[in-house]
Amino acid sequence: FTKFDLDEDGEIDVSELAAGLDSIGAFLNEEQIELFRDDIDDDSNGTISLNEFLMAVRQRQRIRDNSRKHQRRSTHVAFDELHEMSEALEEAWALIILISEEDPEKWDESVEKMFASFDKDGSDSVDISELGRGLSSLGVNLSSEQLIAFRDSVDSDGDFRISLSEFKEGLRKRMEEGSPDEMSMMFDAIMSQVPKNEQKSGLTFTQLCGWDQLQELETNCIVDKPWLEKIFNELSTEDGSDRVLPKDKFVDFAEKLEEANDIEEGSSASNVAWRKIVKLCISDPNGWMRRMEMMYLDMDKDKDGEVDALELGAGLKSLDIVLTEAQLSAFKNDIDKDGSDGISLDEFLMAVKVRVKAAAEDANSENNVAVEKAWSKVLGGADSDPSGWAKRVEEMFTKFDLD
Repeated sequence: FTKFDLDEDGEIDVSELAAGLDSIGAFLNEEQIELFRDDIDDDSNGTISLNEFLMAVRQRQRIRDNSRKHQRRSTHVAFDELHEMSEALEEAWALIILISEEDPEKWDESVEKMFASFDKDGSDSVDISELGRGLSSLGVNLSSEQLIAFRDSVDSDGDFRISLSEFKEGLRKRMEEGSPDEMSMMFDAIMSQVPKNEQKSGLTFTQLCGWDQLQELETNCIVDKPWLEKIFNELSTEDGSDRVLPKDKFVDFAEKLEEANDIEEGSSASNVAWRKIVKLCISDPNGWMRRMEMMYLDMDKDKDGEVDALELGAGLKSLDIVLTEAQLSAFKNDIDKDGSDGISLDEFLMAVKVRVKAAAEDANSENNVAVEKAWSKVLGGADSDPSGWAKRVEEMFTKFDLD
């Protein structure tokens, strides 16, 4: 705010706002600048005060945090759907393999007979609708997405149909290798979105960044492009002039993403835990320090002057704060400044002090904003009739004086 307020009058006008946004790489035209200002300027005086600016930033942080929670849920839903697809395809292949192996000596004949039962129009290839009906006749009912994934797993020439040779080859490969894991399926799903003439031995960085789940994590600010590129370069190999991430390294890449997601979730859970602890402190402004000391001593069950993860988890649980192992680790590491793997009394009290102080500052700032808004309303009423200002204020006072 201070950098934007060029004339240091405590207010940012539209020209200062434009220059300030330009300085941080946010280039807006004149109409967009005015919309941006109006979105912050609560009292509609044409300028932005520090309190208005702080309030606007806080509101958008809340919106972002809510969006992150939604994005995390969306990411987990996507992984759940992938798990469901994996199980469905595994069931389909298992049944096909079982039927084909009823008479090992007549394997080719059995597979050809099964394929012919799928190929209703006798075109020597099976389209998606024939595949669905054929699998359904075997008692396997797949969704449209699962059917497409099944077809793509054997459609080697990319013509969206399955020939007899492709069917046999896919079946032999499945019998030799077993059912693919979820990460392999995920890799194949991403690769299937790449045009055949652009496919290589693995995924390029650009192709990988087109993956929906990865875009959700990036939008969610859990990962960013530089971090992704660093991990990609560590795991990728050369394919001609490009670097690509092969399928066998994709599992490692996905694990890194899961770790990043877990860290973000642990951080969010830590924030919830801290809010509860700070609330306890604010409810007892004179005795909160003693209360936190008692809480620490209760957690330190073995009385060694350090609270480990197990003791911390039990202590938080007594406050109805239940964290997963990853979330508890994130909470502990946030307090354990010396990296001793245990929390001392000083570290615990310092962490509480910092958060109580921050909460008090936030509350004070919000109170100031509320007071400023109230004065804005009062002044608005007084200024509505400049010539009769004194009379208007007297009338307002009379309305307030209810008794």
